[in-house]
Amino acid sequence: SGQSTTTQPALFVMLAIVLLLFSAFKNFRFWKILLLGIILGFSCLLRPSTFSVIGILLVTGIFFLFKNRVFLSRFKSWIFGAIVGIAIIAVMILPVMKYNAQYNAGWTISTNNELNFLFGNNPYTPHYKTSHFGQRDIDSLKPEETKYFKKFIKGDQRLLTLEERQAVSREAWSYIFKNPHIFALRTFNRIRAFWGPDYAMSRGIQMFYGLSFKELLPLLFFESGGYILVMILAISALVFLFKNGWPFEVKFLLLLTIAYQLPYMVAFASASYHFPVMGFMMVFAAFALEKVLKGESKELFLKRAFVISLIIFLFIQIEYAYFIILMV
Repeated sequence: SGQSTTTQPALFVMLAIVLLLFSAFKNFRFWKILLLGIILGFSCLLRPSTFSVIGILLVTGIFFLFKNRVFLSRFKSWIFGAIVGIAIIAVMILPVMKYNAQYNAGWTISTNNELNFLFGNNPYTPHYKTSHFGQRDIDSLKPEETKYFKKFIKGDQRLLTLEERQAVSREAWSYIFKNPHIFALRTFNRIRAFWGPDYAMSRGIQMFYGLSFKELLPLLFFESGGYILVMILAISALVFLFKNGWPFEVKFLLLLTIAYQLPYMVAFASASYHFPVMGFMMVFAAFALEKVLKGESKELFLKRAFVISLIIFLFIQIEYAYFIILMV
């Protein structure tokens, strides 16, 4: 691709988090918690959206710890490890927050969250393609749209002051409270758009090399087609496993997937944002592929629940592709 992004390393970060946690569940070692704290701190700086993952980890972690507190020695080790892990995360992100505060941006690690929140929640946001404004410069928008955003942004949209960020945040919340039905509709649409077909790398290559639409099609076949194939296998595995009750590991991976998606449910979403959780989907897909190679594909693909799930998933792909073509 002509441009690297943070979503690729974020995939490995998410996998590393899970591998360390599962390993620590089976065989607690303090160094695993130290390493987990470092990785989580790095992930916050890499993609601040992983803050929601930390929140879910803390909530579920406290629940499981107190549920199993009869194992007192392990309970104390986990509690101490959690405190140290949080301290490591703080040590890694506080210097960045202090740096931003020194330049009148407030104590934060990301200075564009508030603007992204407004981009996804204002009178001009498309109900489905909510990432529309997040991919464009304010001055390149329609006159009435530019005028709307300029009411809150006086300078460079990439260097908002704390006052400007507070203003756009207030405007977004105000719009949501006045239009809860539109927010609900857009949130439902954002959930679906998050799982749309991949196209970002193909589009990047096309723009970098000046390829025609016909030359783009083979790239899309591999990128979008590869994503759809992995997801069909993953869905079949999840449906198959559900009949006997999802084991803890499956539930945990799905919980982290939802946790990572949360920020994109309230601001704006596009297909490229699901890449960091595709490592989890590939685990499920590998389970299904093993079944297929053993000649047990009937157990996966000839079930009513799978067929219904497949129809829903394919509808999401067609819907997303339609809106991409419509708004190009």
